[in-house]
Amino acid sequence: MSSPNKVKITDVVVKGASLPQAKSEVIIWDTEVTGFGLRIRGTSKSYIVSYRPSGAGRAANMKKVKIGGPDTIKTAAEARKIAFAMLGKVAAGGDPARDRAESRRSEKARISDLLDTYELDLKRRKYVATSMVMSLLRRRLAAHLSKDVREMKGSDFAAIIKKLEREGQNGAADAFRSRCRTFLGWCVFEQKVLDSNPLAGYQKGRGTRQEKLEKEQHGRALSDAELLKVWKAADPDQVFGRYIRFLILTGCRRSEEPAFSEKC
Repeated sequence: MSSPNKVKITDVVVKGASLPQAKSEVIIWDTEVTGFGLRIRGTSKSYIVSYRPSGAGRAANMKKVKIGGPDTIKTAAEARKIAFAMLGKVAAGGDPARDRAESRRSEKARISDLLDTYELDLKRRKYVATSMVMSLLRRRLAAHLSKDVREMKGSDFAAIIKKLEREGQNGAADAFRSRCRTFLGWCVFEQKVLDSNPLAGYQKGRGTRQEKLEKEQHGRALSDAELLKVWKAADPDQVFGRYIRFLILTGCRRSEEPAFSEKC
């Protein structure tokens, strides 16, 4: 049966309502609560609330929010109560459509969910080190998995890196900095849950002069007594023994080429 445009929405009305021929959609508005309606699309029926945000003015477009359907809300009376409460929030300055969009975005921006999606994306692109990258990210971000990525600042990620450096795990710190910066860039450009990369421009701190000297210093010079022991241990009948004695006599480093080689 075709339904009138405005009627008190009851269970009987909901059950008997159908889409008129040549129509792709029709909304039956309730006479009891202004803005509450039953929308029909094909064989699908859903309860909606239509409203104009408080203070937006009459020129603003009306917003429509689905609040459920006959399959999720037991009765039309219950749906009316939900609509009435929602419209009350609108009158108080709320915006259900905006709140729902923000809620969906928040769910999409949870770090644990983002990592799951990132892993699927890496596998789709056949990235060879997917398992290693995901293990690293999940391990270092374990304390933040339930957070919204937008809540974390660059200083939060930097704190993880600095902690690793303080523990002497400089390689792990560098790996996390690189992998996490790539992941956050993906959050910006692919998922669009961040406006900018919190780790963009964050570089490894420059070492002090003393740190550079310590890094460049490899081993120590042997004493004469130690050098004599090495000389005696180097068997001249063996190729390697002769090689060691050669290095002792010339002072040539293992990686250097003798000045009197065939190339000279």
